[in-house]
Amino acid sequence: MRVAFVHPDLGLGGAEQLVVHAACGLQKKGHSVVIYTAHHDPNHCFTPTRDGRVYDVIINDQLAALNPLLKRITQRVVYYCHFPDLLLCTDRSSLVKRLYRWPLDRLEEWSTGCADVVLANSQFTVDVFQQTFPSLSRWLPVVLYPPVDLTIVDAFLAQAAQGKEDKLEDIQGCPFDQRATYFLSLNRYERKKNIARALEAFAMLKQQGGIGAEQARLVIAGGYDIRVAENRQYEKELRRRRDELGIAEDQVCFLKSVTDGARWSLLYHATALIYTPTQEHFGMVPCEAMAVGTVVIASNSGGPRETVIDGQTGFLCEDDSSSFATAMQRVLDSKTRQPQVYQGWCQAAKSRVREAYSLEAFADQLEDIVDTPRKQA
Repeated sequence: MRVAFVHPDLGLGGAEQLVVHAACGLQKKGHSVVIYTAHHDPNHCFTPTRDGRVYDVIINDQLAALNPLLKRITQRVVYYCHFPDLLLCTDRSSLVKRLYRWPLDRLEEWSTGCADVVLANSQFTVDVFQQTFPSLSRWLPVVLYPPVDLTIVDAFLAQAAQGKEDKLEDIQGCPFDQRATYFLSLNRYERKKNIARALEAFAMLKQQGGIGAEQARLVIAGGYDIRVAENRQYEKELRRRRDELGIAEDQVCFLKSVTDGARWSLLYHATALIYTPTQEHFGMVPCEAMAVGTVVIASNSGGPRETVIDGQTGFLCEDDSSSFATAMQRVLDSKTRQPQVYQGWCQAAKSRVREAYSLEAFADQLEDIVDTPRKQA
């Protein structure tokens, strides 16, 4: 079967990673796959897309307005809804903006209904979809969770077992090695990721002075695109916030657009991942952290409520810094006083991803969805 994907900007991000995983998964099953995109930088992309190659069915990612056009050139359109676009435009304070958005919002709702199948990245997104598009009540989006490529994870873990993984001290800007006790925040440098909460929780942890807090460090790492003004501005804001909280410079380090190898090393050696976005549509990073056996501390909202099992693979926190600080101290206490409990969380995290979020399971489900008409015929 010939399958085409459409995605606006094939850079580095959760949505982009899903498209690449979906394309590779179908390709491994023998299907002919093409990705169409308006922007692709070989120096700022996921590795499988660098050679430029990765239609019975077209899988459209994010751009609902294309659905009626795509219906003219294919028998079946599958639309992947990461989140309704109209909800991403939050500033509607002026009459001009409301008038501008009204036809665009109606177009999104109508064109979404032109797809043969609508997929969503979480049950949270399905619930939001149904509330946002009441005229599409006949549609029940199918939840297709973004996957983790366990072949990459297993290759990394094999390297780590031999001590051949990327060393933290070799990562530019990282002032310590993997023997350090550190918490990791891994997100794009965007305000909606609420990274300042990690700084605030870390400051509280230090002030409370519990077991292991004095030795603990914080790593803030993630996607950083020089083209994006918000990335540049937010990094400066976070550094200012660190200073306002009185956190010493050697206690926190900021890393930008690290390599894939360094990224996995950071996740693997972290005492816990601090995942601060609220109402996140899915959240790929917590799954990647759990895949390498790292405990996740996340907001009790959005996608992490479906991926993180509270008290078993990590902890779900209320939307305040003190709740995160309490969870961080609980992890430190267990790692120090009850290492068997801590290791049990780590192993449960690994098992969780292998059971629910493997690329193979994702590809099987996606193939069933896109190939349904042919199987019925």
